[in-house]
Parts: sequence; C-alpha cells; structure tokens
Amino acid sequence: MNHDTSQSELTDVDLEKLQHETFNYFLYETNPTNGLVIDKTAADLPATNRK
Repeated sequence: MNHDTSQSELTDVDLEKLQHETFNYFLYETNPTNGLVIDKTAADLPATNRK
C-alpha cells in the first residue's frame, strides 16, 4: 500500500484541538431561537442562515 508522505499525520494533540474547535463552532454559531447553525462565518460571504 502506498502512503502519501507529503502530508503529515495528525497527532493526538492535533485531533484534540480539532475536536474543540469544531464543538466551539457549533456552540457559538447556533441560533438559540431556531437551533439552526450558520453555514459560513466570513463577513464577505453570504450565509443561508443569519442570526
């Protein structure tokens, strides 16, 4: 099996950080009134669900 060595493997620390960032995205970007999550956070991009 060939493995692409140009990309580094994720460490446990990397995965933990990714988990926290992902959880926080949903925590902070969920509309408390309707439960929907905005799909984009960049100011210059349109989103389908604004708070």
